[in-house]
Amino acid sequence: MKNSMALVAMLVGLTLPVLAQDGGPLIVLTDGNASIAVLGLTVDQTVGKDVYDTDGNLLGTVSRVLGDDADTPLALTVGGSGRIVVLELASTELINNRIVTQLTGEEYEGLPAFEN
Repeated sequence: MKNSMALVAMLVGLTLPVLAQDGGPLIVLTDGNASIAVLGLTVDQTVGKDVYDTDGNLLGTVSRVLGDDADTPLALTVGGSGRIVVLELASTELINNRIVTQLTGEEYEGLPAFEN
């Protein structure tokens, strides 16, 4: 399972600019009240939150929420260690009010940098 998640994460990072499910580019969600169901948070509640790996190591901070339209969030941009990566929402969950990714720290570090 971990290997397949790493492969998915790497493939997502290699499709820069990040593409939506319909093949178009992802857009930044600007409605702060838009819901992110997988996290149970709004965009405003998500931006600025820290992201951790499953071992509790801090990976970075959410700077933007991306989606294929204004109402469909799909990914987060996460900045840390001097770079920004795109993290699929499908690989995250909210645990004890923390955003936690299923990726290990090593898998996360292997994600290519996001360039907008």
